[in-house]
Amino acid sequence: MIRILNILQSIERTQIATDCLTGKNCHRVHGVEAATMRLKRKPAGNRKMLVRISILLILGAGGILILSACSNPAASEGRILVPLRVCVVKGASLTQQGQSFSDVGNDKIDTVLSQAIKDLNTKWWIPGANIQFYTALYQSLSGPSFNVPVITLPRPQGTPGAQRILGDIDVGEPGSHESQEMQDAHQACLSAWSLGENGKSTGTIVIIARNLVTAFGVSSLSAGVNGGHFATTERNNGADLCVVPRHLNVADVASQYVVIREPIQLAMSGDLHLENVLAHELGHTLLLSHGDGLPQGDSTLPPQAGRRKFDQDCGGSPPTGVSLMSPRGEGDVITVLQRELARDAARLVPGHSGPI
Repeated sequence: MIRILNILQSIERTQIATDCLTGKNCHRVHGVEAATMRLKRKPAGNRKMLVRISILLILGAGGILILSACSNPAASEGRILVPLRVCVVKGASLTQQGQSFSDVGNDKIDTVLSQAIKDLNTKWWIPGANIQFYTALYQSLSGPSFNVPVITLPRPQGTPGAQRILGDIDVGEPGSHESQEMQDAHQACLSAWSLGENGKSTGTIVIIARNLVTAFGVSSLSAGVNGGHFATTERNNGADLCVVPRHLNVADVASQYVVIREPIQLAMSGDLHLENVLAHELGHTLLLSHGDGLPQGDSTLPPQAGRRKFDQDCGGSPPTGVSLMSPRGEGDVITVLQRELARDAARLVPGHSGPI
């Protein structure tokens, strides 16, 4: 009887640990443990009934664990922690202090970004792929330290007659390769994170601009953009990316970065919220392309080795459904094929931890 009670309590502790790892409430009432305490106090004459009840509880708890693993297979693969290095461009409303724009971070920036990262983890990346993003503390060389430094970009000359505003970044036309201003912003953020003790930090670069515009100063159709992973897609005719076992390397993800417009501009343009846009763009940094994540034609599925035919970069057909990686990021789903690729890439991001 004591052994059964020990097994029962062990299962309960395992379920509690699983709940914590999958983001569920870790402070739930320990119902099974409470039940076992009540069982211990029963008279000896009822032992046969107690054994039957205990076995049923064990089987029930085991069933819960099995169902939990089936409904959230990513949870059983171990959490991967991916660091982010975030910068905000001077001129964004987030940098406004009174009538001018500040050159240093502030609590408002940290609060907005921290909440967005918390939300995208909770809504998409933890339940969908058991990947968790986080920001490092930026060590200011003078004054208080913040999670997000401010970078200053030269005011671009732009096309004659174009209305350019401080804090805007010309990202070119949708689908084009990275623009010069994107490269300049990327380098400025890298430089900011290389100063002093910050040089020890690693992680994917995220840049928050006032607005994303075209060369004419008009708002881009894109709410967020990524530098792309064309070299990875084209290498070995795409086999390195789309055939499992994959042949990816650190260089495929180390230089990945995203540029997105700040929350107030997202709201004004009718785009999705910051956490939606950032969650989608971070998918691109983990080598995901646009699509519904569904297998096409002769695609194989995990854990079987072979060709993965899905989404834009891996030969998928036009999407029939929606996922987080749909072109507008309007879906909530990270599919099994998207999860597999994202986790393969996350294991290569410099500074990552896990799986744990």
